[in-house]
Amino acid sequence: MTLPTTPAAPQPAPEAALADLARLALQLGTATGLPAITLAVSPGVDVDPDVDPLVGVQETDCHPATVLHVDQALLYADPDSPAGRAAAGALAHEIVCAATPFTRVGVWLDRALPVLIVALAAGLGLAWPAWLAGLLVALVGLTLLGRAVVVGAREAFVDDVAANRLTTFGLDGDACITAMFDQHAATTTRAEQLLDLVQYGTPTITMRRRALSHARTQAGQSAA
Repeated sequence: MTLPTTPAAPQPAPEAALADLARLALQLGTATGLPAITLAVSPGVDVDPDVDPLVGVQETDCHPATVLHVDQALLYADPDSPAGRAAAGALAHEIVCAATPFTRVGVWLDRALPVLIVALAAGLGLAWPAWLAGLLVALVGLTLLGRAVVVGAREAFVDDVAANRLTTFGLDGDACITAMFDQHAATTTRAEQLLDLVQYGTPTITMRRRALSHARTQAGQSAA
């Protein structure tokens, strides 16, 4: 006996979804001044519409285009769903981030940190005077703190600008960035976020939420 089968629910055409993402990327890229953007869809056979959206950025020396690697699941996400809003938020964040250069202070701190760590390791191995080792420990700590402040300020700026850009293009920018926060929080543990804070200065999701809320409060006070 053959049992009747239930037809699968229709999914959005990936070509249309990719076209929508491409148009949004073009608008964001033009607004932020990027010379060119390339969207690259990650390969995959099993497409799960419930997979958390992922957007990665890659710079290349071969041509001036900023390459955005878009997870294939984005092509099947409803634009009005949390996954769809997170996709728009991640896309906007990465584009604005690619168009926002690091400050000279941030570059200097990134270069100084490994030198200080190597010097500290050498000092401990060669039994340098305690005061010198203590000085190096203090310098490493201050460098880590300074980098966290600089990177945190840059991430807060990027999140704020990305939300405003999306709002300009008719989307709920704050909802998109918040959905991106939610997606990131759901896929990374608190410990992983704290490790990124120490290693790279990347603020935790809680810190980024607080920064975006503070930016909105300041914007409201300025408007009043």
